[in-house]
Amino acid sequence: MHLIPLIKCKILSKQPAQNSLNLDDKLSVNMDYKSNLVRNKVSVLVSKLVKDTNNEKIHSKVEDDRRFTIDASIMKVMKSRRKIEYQQLIIETTKLL
Repeated sequence: MHLIPLIKCKILSKQPAQNSLNLDDKLSVNMDYKSNLVRNKVSVLVSKLVKDTNNEKIHSKVEDDRRFTIDASIMKVMKSRRKIEYQQLIIETTKLL
């Protein structure tokens, strides 16, 4: 599956030249490949499992960062006002964030 974009860009050549990719097909590097562009964009498929684990790590990191930021802003409001009602604390914290 990762080779299909390379075949479409003509970086790899495939024998027989059909649209489907089988186990019997032969792939070779196209040594005559030249591009007028400075940079070629070749899309590469990424495994969904790897992508999901990366997303979970990123989401947990973002959640931790947000939690610490919210805690810090609550502490700033509480230190500035010694006594405050809950609703007023929420309003001040959201303004600060």
